[in-house]
Amino acid sequence: MLNTPLGPIMILNGQQKIPYTFIPLPKTTHCPNVNGRFSITVPIVESPATIQCIIENELLNSYPETGENLEALSFYKDDVKLTIGITADFTSTDGQLLKNGLEVKTAFPIEFGVCWIQPVTDSNDVETFFGADLFYK
Repeated sequence: MLNTPLGPIMILNGQQKIPYTFIPLPKTTHCPNVNGRFSITVPIVESPATIQCIIENELLNSYPETGENLEALSFYKDDVKLTIGITADFTSTDGQLLKNGLEVKTAFPIEFGVCWIQPVTDSNDVETFFGADLFYK
């Protein structure tokens, strides 16, 4: 399980927690100051599956941060910002932003990006958006 400063990241298939793998990703010129940057790979055991990538912390407020072929949700608490993203466009992909993460219906393995920065400032706030975008792997 990936533990972050804001809580653990859980992967659900429907309502059931499922195992996943995660790997650290390098910092890039788009996110040189982040503290954590990871790729989460979710295997699909039954098709189609409804996969949720959520942060297990009920007290967080979420903020949509979408871009070109990136659906993302960010969370702030104290001096930490965390973003969960997926390479997708929910206008053409069966998915949605949730209060605590992302949900995607798929028949194939999928990959989420998770990135956080501490302390977050006005000048580095955008770095988690780029860090969660797996285009910049």
